[in-house]
Amino acid sequence: MPYYYFHLCKGSHIIAYDMRGRDCENDEAALQYAQDRGSVITPITPTSSASDSYGIKVKNETGKDIAPVPLPSPRSGHLPGCVPGRPTMQPRALKRSALPAGSEQDDAAASNTALVTDHRKNLLLAALAPEDLALLEPDIETVEISRNQVLYDTGDLMHHAYFPHDSIISLVNVLEDGSSTEVAGFGYEGVMGLLSGLVTREAFGRYVVLKSGSASRIPVQRLNEVRTARPRLRQLIGSYSEALLAQTFQTVSCNAVHGVEARCSRWILSMHDRLDQNTLPLTHEFMAQMLGVQRSTLSAVTYKLQTAGLIRQSRGGITVTDRAGLEQTACECYGKVRRIYEHLFPATYPRAPAQ
Repeated sequence: MPYYYFHLCKGSHIIAYDMRGRDCENDEAALQYAQDRGSVITPITPTSSASDSYGIKVKNETGKDIAPVPLPSPRSGHLPGCVPGRPTMQPRALKRSALPAGSEQDDAAASNTALVTDHRKNLLLAALAPEDLALLEPDIETVEISRNQVLYDTGDLMHHAYFPHDSIISLVNVLEDGSSTEVAGFGYEGVMGLLSGLVTREAFGRYVVLKSGSASRIPVQRLNEVRTARPRLRQLIGSYSEALLAQTFQTVSCNAVHGVEARCSRWILSMHDRLDQNTLPLTHEFMAQMLGVQRSTLSAVTYKLQTAGLIRQSRGGITVTDRAGLEQTACECYGKVRRIYEHLFPATYPRAPAQ
């Protein structure tokens, strides 16, 4: 059954994004659903004039517009039948160009340039040729994702690919007994959800947010369409995919052969690479789940690393105090994976923050 999203608009700007979507039998049924929802949707911002026009923009799962559905002009700052300040469609993905009038970014320069700059916080998007990014930009939206948020679970249909900015996403394999281990990580150097979207579009495992922040996201189908049409984009994504597969291959071997201390050091370094800070927001419980070990085992290892002066533990997480020493403690896998990225993907590999 087709999937649709119902975004709240003020004029031509989307002011609240529907993150959940809904199955509808066809376009006509989706438009009818939008009309039915019109009486229970509250605008995010107060009405500035009687001429403001609100509507619902209906998009299918590929990101294509079906049709706009106009809503009655509000007279008292909210739509009929709604309580002001309590929108039933929550704002989740505000673009800078869609902020209310009077905001700092509400001018011609911010509506386009600032939006592109936002997306280029992801180094893979930043590496794109301007003309390739221009083809993707109309379908890209910026979203906020929260720590421990599950974006997709095993077998879920993946509608979007995510390009993290300052957030980090982990692909975790959850076994039948409830144990888990990390298979791959995604930071501002790459994209999550691309490989799963090639054929079945089903999630390999659980995609969970390790660090809160923002990300650019685009419908997988639209990304594949542009990739097919643009050779340089196809080559860039191909290089990233090869690096990601090589990383996953190395991680499988690492989990099977290397000790917990070496693996823990490798994992901390990989997190350090993706953050512009030395203090990493990590808990023992979360790290233990990522490494597939008991929490008590993880605690013993981090205590040893702290005693050696490599890290410092606190309520706020783990602070890297001696990166060079941590690299010596880590297994060979960290260096191998980094060299793979530097070879295949030199323009977008993140640099570790200065200590």
